[in-house]
Amino acid sequence: MNLKKQILAIALIAFTCINATELTYTPANTEIFWDIHHVIIKKKGSEILKTLYNAPKIALLSNLFNWTLLKDMFALRGSTGGAYMQRLKQEDQRLADFALNMANSQVMINGMEDLILDLANQGYTMHVASNIGSEVYEHLKNKFPHIFNENVIKDGKTVDFKSENPVEKPHAQFFIELSSLRNKNKQHALFIDDKQENVDAANANGFIGILFKNAQQLKQELKK
Repeated sequence: MNLKKQILAIALIAFTCINATELTYTPANTEIFWDIHHVIIKKKGSEILKTLYNAPKIALLSNLFNWTLLKDMFALRGSTGGAYMQRLKQEDQRLADFALNMANSQVMINGMEDLILDLANQGYTMHVASNIGSEVYEHLKNKFPHIFNENVIKDGKTVDFKSENPVEKPHAQFFIELSSLRNKNKQHALFIDDKQENVDAANANGFIGILFKNAQQLKQELKK
């Protein structure tokens, strides 16, 4: 091999090593932003039935023919809980409390508790980045205090449905506001979500979007 080829070969190896290092996620160069619903937690039938059993029966019966209200309640899923909560409060506080409990009839997705706690033990900085309503999120923190706290997944970006114009994903403004939480000394800001449109929006606004499928797939993604 002549000198020119040797130099090119060495340069290629050096370039590959540098890029490999840049693509390695570590607590020192990476922070993680989490969606919540269908990534960390999910609805479970037994939890929903428990909530229904403890539902305020009189309040439900008294609003039995309030079709608009019932439609709102049956539409409760994922991040929509916060939006409907405000409407329910205007009708009946008991129903609002019931809706809050329904919105949080959740359990941890298989494998996610161990994965998140392992990342925290490694020293990763993690924040919430979800369309969950701020009020619903506060209730959720009480249900999973070992996951949502200053030492594991910190408070981050949720949605204030009391405001006139709440900002939700995949709107670019959501990620602009989320960027204010970033540590500029960390090269990589990972955004994990189960919806492709949100992942695409994150990629377009300075984050590295990862589409969540399951805990094992995510664990492999984070090994880069």
